[in-house]
Amino acid sequence: DTELEKLKEDYDSLGNRFDKMRDRYDKLRDSQEELRNRFKQLEDNYDDLDDKYAYLSQDADLIKDIKEDSDFSEPNTINAAEEAFVVDSEPRLDEDLPVETKLPDTNINEDEIFSVDIGKKEGEDKVEQAGIPSLFENLEDLCAYLPEKKKLDFLSSIERLKMHYLMQKMLGGKGLLLKSEDVRNEAGIAVDQLDDLDADSVLMLFFHLQSLTTELRDKQLGALLYEKLSEIKEACSAMW
Repeated sequence: DTELEKLKEDYDSLGNRFDKMRDRYDKLRDSQEELRNRFKQLEDNYDDLDDKYAYLSQDADLIKDIKEDSDFSEPNTINAAEEAFVVDSEPRLDEDLPVETKLPDTNINEDEIFSVDIGKKEGEDKVEQAGIPSLFENLEDLCAYLPEKKKLDFLSSIERLKMHYLMQKMLGGKGLLLKSEDVRNEAGIAVDQLDDLDADSVLMLFFHLQSLTTELRDKQLGALLYEKLSEIKEACSAMW
């Protein structure tokens, strides 16, 4: 009976060892399958990067030309506008002069006598100003055609933050500080209470503004604002 019990225990031990070995085998098989899938994914990523590199290599000269044109387009546009203004403002010698020149009525307003007709109809200035934000939006959309490194540099640059601020101002929007000022005026807080702010209150203001950046739909713009506010808080902490 003792030997039978011992054999039974040995059999159970071998069964447990077999189960453990089978579990290890299953894990090794799953790991092998996972490695095979990761290798396949890396191979696909390599092919994708190879295609992108070939595409960027073909368009390298085009991107360089676009950059050079963008650097010189603005001064040329200004000069062309100035030349057009000078040419249009000069009198034309081939125009027929009137035979008689009637003096203006003495009752006419002096502003009407010396007013200059610039040739613009009513509402044209508003149409031009309304088109400026869309121009900035188109410029911002052009970054999608830049190489990946330059596109990421632009999206995380202070220039994009300035452009976004100009777009909001032209569209009549208000920044966070102006919105907070409206809330303060609606709440009826006394001015002397607002002017007497200590360092801790200013830091709390920056902490509050930094928390608002997470509510922006543009996550990259929110991350850029968050980083700039962090720099401001660190500078204020060092000063105080």
